[in-house]
Amino acid sequence: MEIKGSGYSYREISDVHDTGTLWQKIADQSADAWVWHTWAAHEFNVCAATQYDVVDRSFFVYEGDLPVGVVPLTFQKSSRGIEAIYYSGFLPWPALCHVGAGRRLLEEGIFEEIERRAKDHGVSLIRFWFTPPVPGVGDDERTAHIAQLFGYDRTALAFHEVEIDSDTLSRVRDRYRRYHKKYFPLFLLRIAEGNEVTSDLAKNYAELHRKDSGRTVRSLESFERQADSARSREGFYVIAETPDKTIAGMLLISLYKGVAYDSSVAIDPEFAELYVGHLLKWKTIEELQRRNVASYVLGPAAGIGASPKEVGISHFKDGWSRGNTQTVWQLEKVMSRR
Repeated sequence: MEIKGSGYSYREISDVHDTGTLWQKIADQSADAWVWHTWAAHEFNVCAATQYDVVDRSFFVYEGDLPVGVVPLTFQKSSRGIEAIYYSGFLPWPALCHVGAGRRLLEEGIFEEIERRAKDHGVSLIRFWFTPPVPGVGDDERTAHIAQLFGYDRTALAFHEVEIDSDTLSRVRDRYRRYHKKYFPLFLLRIAEGNEVTSDLAKNYAELHRKDSGRTVRSLESFERQADSARSREGFYVIAETPDKTIAGMLLISLYKGVAYDSSVAIDPEFAELYVGHLLKWKTIEELQRRNVASYVLGPAAGIGASPKEVGISHFKDGWSRGNTQTVWQLEKVMSRR
């Protein structure tokens, strides 16, 4: 069907043969697409949100018979009603490629289609993050235009970013270097990716996650789907083990288009006082140096109204990023109930 006013059309993902291959091809070619746009990320988010009665209304965008975009769009229940978000808490911005000067008009049509689908499903809130792997000079105007046209509240979020070069570890907070020197000899640190990411490893991470959080927060199948990013080499696990092979901590790094992101971490509470989290970060930076990756994004910095826990996490991250941040644009809208 035609996307109103754009000259482009959309097709439901269920109507397209070999959905995952096409989705990933578009993500690979789109300058907008980063770690949350991959097919593996989509499958994980849908699987993890099954407990919230997730409905997948994602669609592809075509110019004639040429696929030029993918729009991740899922609805799930929350205490506030039905929300248009991923399990991760937001939707990634529509990923487009090969559209050139027609992008502005196409994005207007896409967001109109998103609103139509959201209203039909009784959605109460929509939240997007604009997260290209490399921020561009037009990001501000582009997101501002959509926000103004459709009535979104737009917020600039600061994300901690570590610049990776040969001197990165000499710039981290002084006591982090002392922790590494003192506690590194107690553990074996290793990287797991590709065929090394077995079902047993995914189960080990699920159990570690349960210990860390004190409860089971999602299904074992979701941990399998989360592990797919490392299996497909769109990331890797960093694992800290004791000499007797007891897993003390695991960190999943997403690595896509040359930019790394902290995806998920779990520490066995028994080892928390041995600064395992610091050792995992240190090993990650060494691995990124080895791979000549220039940027490592750690996630949002604590803003106004942040909880004490969020402030503490942000302070920990700033010990690695040392005040360096990048801007991620958030667009959020509370839908009218009329």
